[in-house]
Amino acid sequence: MNVRQIVKSLNKEEKKSICEKLGIACERLELLINAKKIPLGILYLIMKMRGKIDYKKLLDLSIWGLTRDLTLDEDGWGARRAHKRVLGMFAHIDNEQLQLELEKSLKSTLSLSWEEKCYFIDAAKQMSLSQLLSFITAVEDEMKSIERELFFGQVSSLVTNEKLQEKITRNKKEWEKVEAYFKSKELVVERDSEQVLYPVALQKRLQEYVKGQEEALYSIATTLYYQKKISNAFIQEKHPPFEPLKPLLLSGETGSGKSYIVQKACEIMDIPFVYIDASTMVSTGIRGLSVDEIAKTLLRKYEYDPKKVQGAVVVLDEIDKLMQTTYGESVLSQILRILEGGEIFIEKGLHEESKEFKGINYLSTKHMFFVLAGSFQFHKDEKKSGFLSGGENYEQEYLQAIEKSGLPKELLGRIGDIVVLNPLGEKELLDILLHSKDSPIKRYQKMLKSSGMTYKVSKEEAQKMAKEAARLPYGARSLEKIVWAHFKDKLFRVHHQDVGRSSYDILLERIKSSL
Repeated sequence: MNVRQIVKSLNKEEKKSICEKLGIACERLELLINAKKIPLGILYLIMKMRGKIDYKKLLDLSIWGLTRDLTLDEDGWGARRAHKRVLGMFAHIDNEQLQLELEKSLKSTLSLSWEEKCYFIDAAKQMSLSQLLSFITAVEDEMKSIERELFFGQVSSLVTNEKLQEKITRNKKEWEKVEAYFKSKELVVERDSEQVLYPVALQKRLQEYVKGQEEALYSIATTLYYQKKISNAFIQEKHPPFEPLKPLLLSGETGSGKSYIVQKACEIMDIPFVYIDASTMVSTGIRGLSVDEIAKTLLRKYEYDPKKVQGAVVVLDEIDKLMQTTYGESVLSQILRILEGGEIFIEKGLHEESKEFKGINYLSTKHMFFVLAGSFQFHKDEKKSGFLSGGENYEQEYLQAIEKSGLPKELLGRIGDIVVLNPLGEKELLDILLHSKDSPIKRYQKMLKSSGMTYKVSKEEAQKMAKEAARLPYGARSLEKIVWAHFKDKLFRVHHQDVGRSSYDILLERIKSSL
């Protein structure tokens, strides 16, 4: 039976039922069923009344060609999307039913692109309850408009530029992008009530810069989240919320990113930070960089404000080389004192210093977070197979390697966590070049762009650079020298319009022009 035969077979009772269902006069129904194109909604209702819905026929013969999997309102038909489980996109709202309605409305609306839906999830945190309810009402009006279009075949603004079927189909596919975005960004837990980045959020931001060091990012993101709370407490002149954090020991080959990761994390979290090369330190009382100078360095860097630096992060790099220096044992004993939370006396020898440090006699290190870093390269020389075997006894081997460094057991006993950074191979170095926000390629391209020049580095060229850097024993530091060599001539010839061409091509052209 074709569509016309189905419509002509309607009896009076069936027509009356359809009119009641749609809320229209019988005269209006007669006009609709005798029109050149019969609205899909009427065909659907007739089939439903007779107990058998032929979806294939609806798909083949209807105006819009909507199938059942796209028709999810209370009658099993329309633009509304089924949504029975709260995903947590609006978890800041106490009412779970309201969360469900918001998610369902956001899922159903055809008026917003998937990017705009992602933005709405973020913006909803700052919206009032009345604004959120207005959004639900607006989407409800939109759904009713679509239903009128489908039932009566009326033209609306929703279908001016493209068919409604295409909009609904695309909306269904794009909702997967919204869910993926929500899950990957974890929007509802990015910051706590004090507006401090949660460890997961900090880790994700660090991943934009650091490649191949997931375990290190995990440990540093966790500890610095809590150190930020300590730092905030001192700045706000409050008592620290918990006991001081124990020091962290970072080890890894040269150029693996030990101090860089900590410094970048402190920049993101806005925590006071100072880097100290421990191998250059001398005993207190001797001219040079002593433990007491750490306090002065911090105070000079942060406007001589003790409140700002009492929750600072201090990186003591090259700690493994300290035992090889003249003052090694003496300096280590003094470092042990500040790790235990001692006070550093601010010696004011010069008149200028007396003025700068006026009123500051001591600086407590009790709540500072110390990161001890070293490559422990000597142990690699002892074992031709590499830094460590990486087998089942990996952690035990590492502890043995640290013990052999000569660091006092009293100091090691105060370490809270030990993290070994991965050596950077060709794959990781290429990832840095292509995807890190701090890629030296991007840096030099930005320099060229400031002079109106553009230069693209192909993936093949980047692979050659990474391969060359992997042969050298300096990790990511090798990239700086190699990339600089690649860009040096281009940066020099910045006034020419031929930056992207080889020196050979330029020379050949000049010879030809002179003939």
